Amino acid sequence: MAYRDSYFEMLKGVGQVLPPARNTPSPIDPESIQVPVSYEPDPADLALSSIPGQEMFDPRKRKFTDEELKPQPMIKKARKVFVPDEMK
Repeated sequence: MAYRDSYFEMLKGVGQVLPPARNTPSPIDPESIQVPVSYEPDPADLALSSIPGQEMFDPRKRKFTDEELKPQPMIKKARKVFVPDEMK
C-alpha cells in the first residue's frame, strides 16, 4: 500500500504548467562580454606566434570565428619509404 501511495504522490506534479511570470534573464550580446584574463603570455611566444609584417597576435584579445573553432582533421605523417642507394 505504501508503494502505491508514493506512486500517486509522485504523479501529483506531472502536467502542471509553470507560472507565466518567471524571472528569466534578458538576452546578452556576446560581443559585449568582457572576460578578465590573468594570463600574461611570454613576449617571445607572442613573437613566434605572429606573422612578420602583421600586428602582434595576442590570444587574450583575439575573437575566433565559428569556422576557426571547428575541429580540424588530423594530418598524419607519411611513412618512410626505403629507397635503395642505386635509385638515389
